[in-house]
Amino acid sequence: MAWSKKACIVFFDEIDAIGGVRYDDGKGGDNVLCLRLPISLMGSTHVVTSRPDLLDPALIRPRRIDRMVEFCLPDLERRTEIFNHEP
Repeated sequence: MAWSKKACIVFFDEIDAIGGVRYDDGKGGDNVLCLRLPISLMGSTHVVTSRPDLLDPALIRPRRIDRMVEFCLPDLERRTEIFNHEP
């Protein structure tokens, strides 16, 4: 469906659950998905993971997932500001 729409952003949360490092267990299901997933990611796709170390290298090469932005935990002062914020 995303390809049929001109302006579309695809967002995967916890991509490491389906795009983790491939392994051969004799069943092949994970390998098939991981081989097809990078092809499907062409275009404007955003993914989120808390475990980038588990991502398959085929996913994070140029023209697939080629930019990474790290969101670090705020320091104590900033956490206090966030916690005390009133709209």
